[in-house]
Amino acid sequence: MNYDEVEWVVATTANYVDGGLTVAQTNVTTTTIYDGLGQVVATADATDAMTAMG
Repeated sequence: MNYDEVEWVVATTANYVDGGLTVAQTNVTTTTIYDGLGQVVATADATDAMTAMG
């Protein structure tokens, strides 16, 4: 997981393979976007498809 300066999770990698390629089965990253209050407002999957919350 990757964290920002206030230690909120901003990226999660599924099926991590050290030194492996980023393909549909491995090293798939989901990005999380927060508002100023720390609430999740959107996520982006490995294809950059955005899902808005709320």
